[in-house]
Amino acid sequence: MGLWPVVDRYAFLNLTGLKANPSLGGEPYLLTLAGLLLAGIGASMVIAAIRRDIAFEVFAIGLFTALSLAGTDIVFVIERSIPLLYLLDAVAESLFVTLWVFAIRDLRRARQIPAAPAPPAVGTTTAVPGETDATG
Repeated sequence: MGLWPVVDRYAFLNLTGLKANPSLGGEPYLLTLAGLLLAGIGASMVIAAIRRDIAFEVFAIGLFTALSLAGTDIVFVIERSIPLLYLLDAVAESLFVTLWVFAIRDLRRARQIPAAPAPPAVGTTTAVPGETDATG
């Protein structure tokens, strides 16, 4: 979705409407920059998911980006600065947050190494097959 304002800014603005700040709708630089940054973040997360090797840093960037976008959507819809359509984006971002939390939880569980057996308690002996202890 980040590439949409880069590929066709006018279609993006026709659906989402002009922004309260005229520079956002009138300045292609800001739309292009935001779109490319979001596309880069999204591509990195997709690559990590395909490789099933999600570093904590990728998880953190994905989580904080999604939370930031959802929060911004909600606040500006409440202020009536952007159309209600942006609440759909907030729902999608919330879904991404949920999926990433489950994905990182599952990967962390899969990577856990079984714990080594606990050492014997002090004062106890461990029998080795074929040996006798000092008392017998």
